[in-house]
Amino acid sequence: MTTALAEIRPMRGEDALELARLEALVESSPWSEKNFLDSLNAGHLGFILEKEGQIAAWTVVMTVLDEAELLIIGVRPDMQRQGLGSKLLSFVLGELRGKTVLMNLEVRAGNLPAIGLYKRFGFLQTGIRRGYYPGENGSGREDALLMSLSLLPESDLNAGGSAA
Repeated sequence: MTTALAEIRPMRGEDALELARLEALVESSPWSEKNFLDSLNAGHLGFILEKEGQIAAWTVVMTVLDEAELLIIGVRPDMQRQGLGSKLLSFVLGELRGKTVLMNLEVRAGNLPAIGLYKRFGFLQTGIRRGYYPGENGSGREDALLMSLSLLPESDLNAGGSAA
């Protein structure tokens, strides 16, 4: 059985309208076309995973000095559960290694699939923001979990240890 190839490319301004449409299908507080354009204009890193000629997944990452923050990652509903989010996240982490030392993110406490994805990549929960997100369907507020992943090679993590 052959599978369609997926290709990852930089996000472009002309992607913003379609990304906003797709975001509205998967997020309760979706980014708008303007959010995507503003982010690209600010110099944030945006990547698109295309499959079968369509935008299948997207991500935007902000870098500040030697740290990165995952601002958004999404997969279109009809292409979820195919490993595309994992493939895109793996690509982004590869792009950042050697350029940044830490990646941070925040995720809805109730977004168990996303939390599972991040944990598989080694992200650790570092904090919580109580009532950070508007609740689903306008019901109250939802906590944000803060998570981080060291992008240092393992040998660098041990460099601060004491000499024998």
